[in-house]
Amino acid sequence: MKKVLFVFMAVLAIAISGYAVAMFFITPPLFESKGDLIHDSTWKAFFYTHVAGGLIALAIGWIQFWKSFRDKRLSTHRALGKLYVMVILLASIAAGYSAVFATGGFGNQLGFFSLAVAWFFTTLMAYLSIRKGKLQSHKNWMTYSYALTCAAVTLRIFLPIWMAMGIPFEEAYNAISWFCWIPNLVVAQWIINKKWVA
Repeated sequence: MKKVLFVFMAVLAIAISGYAVAMFFITPPLFESKGDLIHDSTWKAFFYTHVAGGLIALAIGWIQFWKSFRDKRLSTHRALGKLYVMVILLASIAAGYSAVFATGGFGNQLGFFSLAVAWFFTTLMAYLSIRKGKLQSHKNWMTYSYALTCAAVTLRIFLPIWMAMGIPFEEAYNAISWFCWIPNLVVAQWIINKKWVA
């Protein structure tokens, strides 16, 4: 089951990373609700920093949990880890700014802003843990961090499913700002409790 979960995570991460790349070449449908904001260069800079950082983190994060790869190529693991931390610290700050303008009002803004804060905090803790030589703590915090990175995956799975079930976009999107990441942390905790983080 552990291997199946890993492969499933990797496939979804790669697929959503491809979707994120496409966002640099097409106008995301969500932009339609932004009005004049899409012409604001500051907002666009933060938004695309968030997208680019999240894309990189999602694309390389799953590799860090590949034990045989990590054991054989520790220097590569460390280099990718530094890149992962750097892009998330930038992307989470950009995400926090972007969250203030999230579609759907205060509830959505708070949900996405909370995600940005948690994303920054867990990644920072993972970095500080390994700097102090606390290896298991580092692995646990990285599990939380990547679970939050995978909020991009969860969002794009559940939102269309809910809409296909007849739930209006506004209602579905209001829920997804919280549902795209809190269940991920629950799964992360379950993985840690199972001692699958090795």
